[in-house]
Amino acid sequence: MKSYSRMLALFLMAIGSLALVTGCQTTGTSHHHGGKSHLKPHYEGSLFTLSKNKTYSVEMRLKDGPLRVGRNRADIIIHADDQGKSRDVEKARVTITPWMPMHNHGVPIDPVVQERGGGLYTIDNIDAIMEGLWELRIAISSKYGDDTAVFEFEDVKKDHAKTGHQGHAHMDKMSMKDGLNAPEGTDLSAKKMSIRHLYSLSYESLVSPMPINRIHTWKLMIKDRQGVPVSGALVKIDGDMPAHGHGLPTRPEVSAGDKPGLYLVEGMKFNMPGHWVINFYLTKGKETDTVSFDLEVR
Repeated sequence: MKSYSRMLALFLMAIGSLALVTGCQTTGTSHHHGGKSHLKPHYEGSLFTLSKNKTYSVEMRLKDGPLRVGRNRADIIIHADDQGKSRDVEKARVTITPWMPMHNHGVPIDPVVQERGGGLYTIDNIDAIMEGLWELRIAISSKYGDDTAVFEFEDVKKDHAKTGHQGHAHMDKMSMKDGLNAPEGTDLSAKKMSIRHLYSLSYESLVSPMPINRIHTWKLMIKDRQGVPVSGALVKIDGDMPAHGHGLPTRPEVSAGDKPGLYLVEGMKFNMPGHWVINFYLTKGKETDTVSFDLEVR
């Protein structure tokens, strides 16, 4: 079992600093339970909760500021109460479900959870698809048992620092121009490794240059880390325009192509020029992974 100092070092290495979620994160709360527990917060200002049956404590830091509409990332660190001692929880199966209790629905794409060691797990693709009350429901399964925890975010909003206060119908020429270029240094390559480095993905539009306001099809090639084509994967897609705060105007569908590892992405459409981000979410057996492509449409 790793020592407390080892756990602390790993946690600080992953988040880069001790700047955890503080009082400005007032919309993020947790469900606390009565009774005594040996599980206590270790980091000042972190979001903290005990699991339903007090098997675990969960501390959370949202890496991009308060939970907002769009894609979010988080670090969580999990401890277990082991006969009165707090232990790092390693090799756990951790799943995150974003949920809107007022609407009784979640999101179409599951977040990706990756273990970092020392009880630390990172979460990518927490996709809040609309404004309102959200819950992040966390299920944990390890040698210490199965349990669940919930963090509640009362009033999730759009990030106006990115979307601006103008409606799309009132965008002027300057606001349109602001989204034309990707940030300096953005990787615009059409071939990338997935987040967990399980797959290599590459895409090609069947219409070149990439059209605007025209439905078209992409070819998507998926290979494993050894370069072997991957067939039979479930692939989902979404996309957004970061500078303008809106997604694709269509809902593209992905189907198997006519050779191993090849998939067709049908229904692609860009309704304006500029910097777009297209996200692919892969499921193959029990493995899930994701990759994001930045591109500039002219």
